[in-house]
Amino acid sequence: MTAYFEKHQKKLHTFLERWKGGKARLWEFTVSHRRLTIRIEKEGQPGNLHIYCGDLEHLHGPTAWDNCCFEVNHRPGGGFVLRDRSADFSAESEGLDVVENCKPIYSLHDTVGKLA
Repeated sequence: MTAYFEKHQKKLHTFLERWKGGKARLWEFTVSHRRLTIRIEKEGQPGNLHIYCGDLEHLHGPTAWDNCCFEVNHRPGGGFVLRDRSADFSAESEGLDVVENCKPIYSLHDTVGKLA
């Protein structure tokens, strides 16, 4: 395992742990690049986390759920498995990355009652 890969794994784990317990939802899917974006927002925590699954190969599960608890595993042949067992969600992709505070940025508290 390379130093870059170990650093990337640590980054993924750190951000997913920070946003654990938030509301996850499928945010965007780009067909031409098979790129899936999952957005996590958390009550009482400003901002958000975007999880990018590049070159998506398999997707299973709901489109939105509360109390997310993601884990990441590296596949022996390459690529990643992103999973939330409590929601029966999984995504298999060649690439995986996370970015905090992507636009639009708003608080879950700000949207309560406005989405009806």
